[in-house]
Amino acid sequence: MKDITKHYTNGEVTIVWKPNVCIHSERCFHGLPMVFNPNQKPWINAEGATTAQIIAQIKQCPSGALSYFMNSDGPAEDNDTTQTKTDSPTPPNHHHMELTINNNTTKHQFETVVDGHTALIAYSLFHGGITFIHTEVPEELEGRGIAGQMAKYVLEYARENHLKVKPLCPYVNAYMKRHPEYNDLL
Repeated sequence: MKDITKHYTNGEVTIVWKPNVCIHSERCFHGLPMVFNPNQKPWINAEGATTAQIIAQIKQCPSGALSYFMNSDGPAEDNDTTQTKTDSPTPPNHHHMELTINNNTTKHQFETVVDGHTALIAYSLFHGGITFIHTEVPEELEGRGIAGQMAKYVLEYARENHLKVKPLCPYVNAYMKRHPEYNDLL
């Protein structure tokens, strides 16, 4: 089974969800239905409650499928019940690695393969622009800065191709907030 990690942010906190670990989603729904609603796509609305309410609910997750990190701190490097190890543009204890990133126009995603695992940023095009929809980094690749390098690559691609950017993907959105040099693309 493929390991998937999804990120959702309200700009202050990023919710990290591992769907393959999740076995008690009804607890989230009953505890904070404005944020966790399985009848919606995506089922997590990070704008639905205050950061404090979100953190309090995540701390009640019995399976460990939900965790978080404060955007001001960046992703955590330890993997406890309140935070998760995830990718960041400049992770400590890891060397910068060169990635070969390809634009798979058939699947509408930028992708890179590292150690046999594919990381991707999915997109859709609109007249004069590109919408970044989703970033996916397999668990085996977390903490290597891959998502950050890919986010930089796709934003540079948009700039070089004179495309306006709609960052619907929480990771790309958070990356742009941390890197205001890309604000001209909005």
